[in-house]
Amino acid sequence: MEAALALGAVVPAALGTGCCVAMRARTAWADSAAMVLMLLAMLDSMLSPAPLLSGESWALLLGAAALGLWLLRGDHHRLRTLHLAVMAALVWRMGAAMGSAGMSGMSGMEGTEGAAGTSGVTLLGVPLLDAVLVGVAVAAAVPLVLAAVRSTSWLVRGELAAGAASMLAMGAMLV
Repeated sequence: MEAALALGAVVPAALGTGCCVAMRARTAWADSAAMVLMLLAMLDSMLSPAPLLSGESWALLLGAAALGLWLLRGDHHRLRTLHLAVMAALVWRMGAAMGSAGMSGMSGMEGTEGAAGTSGVTLLGVPLLDAVLVGVAVAAAVPLVLAAVRSTSWLVRGELAAGAASMLAMGAMLV
C-alpha cells in the first residue's frame, strides 16, 4: 500500500514538474530548478532503497528553495512557493518515518512518533504531528485546485492540479 501511495505522490509530482519546465517562456530558471529539486527529493527519499540524502536534508534544501523563490519572485509565484514549503515538511516527515528502512519503514509509523517529535500524542488515532501535516496538505491543496480551475493555460492547470494530488497522496501516506 505504501509503495502505491508513494507512486501516487511521485507520478503527479513528475507531471507537475514537466508542466513547469515546459512553460519555459513563463517561468524563470529558478522555478524549474526548484521543481526538479522537489522531484529528486521525493524520488530519493520515498523510492530509493539507499537514499543519497536524509529526509531532513532534502527538507532543508526544499525549504531553502521555497524561501529563495519567495525572495526572488515575490507573491507572483506564491502557489509554487506554498507547494514547495508543504512538500518540504512532508518529505521531512517521510524521512523521519522511513529512516534508513526505506519504504518498508512506513508500515510501522506508530513506532516513529518519538523520532518525529510527536511523543505519542494522537488525534483520532493518528499521531498529532501527522494529523497536523495532513491538515496542512489538505489546506494547501485547496488554493492550488482553485487556481487550476480558474487558469486558462493547460500547463498551469496541470502543474497546479498535479501538485495538489501529490501533496494529498503524501498526506494519505501519513494516515
